[in-house]
Formats: sequence, C-alpha cells, structure tokens
Amino acid sequence: MKNIKAIALNTFRESIRDKIFYAVGFFAVIFAVILFFISTASLGEETHVLRSLGLGGIYIFGIILTILLSSSLLSKEFEKKTVYFLFSRPVTSAEMVVGKFFGLFLTLLAANILFSAVYLTMIWIGVSLFDIGAILALFLGLLEMAVFVSLMIFFSSVTRPSIAVIAGVTLLYLGHSSTLLLQTATKAGNGALQTFIQYFFYVFPNLEKFNIRNSIVYNLSLTPSELIFTVTYAIFLIIFFLALASVFLRKREL
Repeated sequence: MKNIKAIALNTFRESIRDKIFYAVGFFAVIFAVILFFISTASLGEETHVLRSLGLGGIYIFGIILTILLSSSLLSKEFEKKTVYFLFSRPVTSAEMVVGKFFGLFLTLLAANILFSAVYLTMIWIGVSLFDIGAILALFLGLLEMAVFVSLMIFFSSVTRPSIAVIAGVTLLYLGHSSTLLLQTATKAGNGALQTFIQYFFYVFPNLEKFNIRNSIVYNLSLTPSELIFTVTYAIFLIIFFLALASVFLRKREL
C-alpha cells in the first residue's frame, strides 16, 4: 500500500504539471464561455442547450484528457529508465499499475471537479437552476473515464503509445455503438453477423451504460438498481484491465 500511494502521488504531480492538462482546461473554459453566449440566443431553449451541450462538452474534454495523459503513462517510465529503478526495489508490477491508475484518476477527478464547477455556475447564472441531476451524470462520466484509464494502461503495457491511442479510441467508439450494432444486425437478419456482434456485445465493454446525459437533460429517472449495477460493472472492468496490465507488464522484457 505504501508503494502504491507513493507512485500514485508522483503520477498525480506529474500529470498536474503536464502542459496537456492546462491546454485541455483552457479550451474547456473557452468552450464554456462560447456555449453561454450561444444559449442566450436560443429563443427559450437556454436550459436545454446549456445542459445538453454542457454535459457533452465535459465528457468530450474529459475523454480527450484521459487519452492524452494515459496513452504514454507506462512508456514514459521505460523511456526515462525509471522503471528499472522501481523494479530494482521491492515494487511489484501490480503496485506500479494500480499506483499509476490512482494517480491519473486523481488528476481526472481534479479536472472534472473544475469542469463541473464551471458548468454548475454557468447553469445557475444562465437559467437560475441548480442542476443536481447533472451531478449523477458527471459521476457516471467520471466512472467511464476511470474504466478508460484502466483500458489505456492495459494497452500501454503491451504496445506503443500511438497504437494504444488508436486501439483505445476504436474501442471507445465500439463501446458506445455496441447496442446500435446489435440492433442493426438483428434487423438485417444475417445469422453469422448477428452471432459475431452478439459475442462482441457480451465480451467487450458496453460504455453506453455510463451515458445518462440525455436522460438527465429530459428529466428521466435512473433506478437505484441500475445505478448499483453500473457502478459494479465499472469496478469489475477496472479490476479486470488492471490485472491484465499487471500480467503483461510483468512478462515484458526490461
């Protein structure tokens, strides 16, 4: 636990100091200002525009930050040769992977708190609404980012950062499209395609489970059982991908 804490804090400090963190934050604030002025010309749809585009913007900037920071998380250690120092001490691959995960998760948590504060302030000033429902959507969005961090750590443990980015973005797209693909294959009536997509649907992460932004915008409720299942699903995926990353990192030649 001591090693995990030390690695997590060091990763957090490095990520916070990274220029990427400030660049994404800067563009996120610019987006919020532009969105605020757009909403004022929305002819009575200010609340809908602010909530829909605001929540979508937080998710997009959060995912961009996740991809950029996590894709080279482990490769930096190999490039700087610091991994040799770590593994020469009583530090296991599992401790390194878990420490890296929590360090980057803390960075994303800090970024999401900042984005959320800007969003809630913008909603309050724009339409005098404290959007408490959005907090749940932001929480599940943060959970998805945590899952994606674990996925990117796994990819970066087995391949180069550029390939890790391509693989991560591809799986991100497919993870949000799996339900649509399953419905399309069912309507098409192609047995082989339908079977393949069904296997894909049940094997690969269904990231659409974390997307309740439209439900929040249209004031649709989420049952406690659905929320518990989604949180449990996220924890399972995180543990699974981190375990795989630990195994591959241990087998990787140093």
